[in-house]
Amino acid sequence: MAVVLLLTFLPLPIGAEAIATARATATYDHNAVLLATLRFQLDGGVTPFELRQIVGNFLLLLPLGIYGPILWPRLRSLPAIVLVGAGASSLIELGQLAVATAYGFPVRVADIDDVLLNTSGVLVGYLLWRAWATAASVDSDHAVRGSAD
Repeated sequence: MAVVLLLTFLPLPIGAEAIATARATATYDHNAVLLATLRFQLDGGVTPFELRQIVGNFLLLLPLGIYGPILWPRLRSLPAIVLVGAGASSLIELGQLAVATAYGFPVRVADIDDVLLNTSGVLVGYLLWRAWATAASVDSDHAVRGSAD
């Protein structure tokens, strides 16, 4: 989780000069319209920066979809893992909005499309876990914690 926080909140500008530079180079604004950012990115041709954003947002919480069900049996249903993934992603975006509000400009951009991509990654991670658990006939409790013997 520490890596997720580092990737989504840092670096932050500290000091008047760094803040002024960040404010001058802020090119994106917050987005609350579903698919608006993705449409904009895909319509104009995906640049390497945009590709990194799309793929990175998809992969960011994918491990939660894999390891969540292994570590917490309550997350072994599709609705539970998707709800937790969407909730975690929403908290990240609200945190970025709070940071941007504190700075007075979008130093970190909150975007509903990021929630969609993050949650899609959780879903794919869950499906990978489900395929692995089914194919290997693995009891996730014993695979992680060992047998009770």
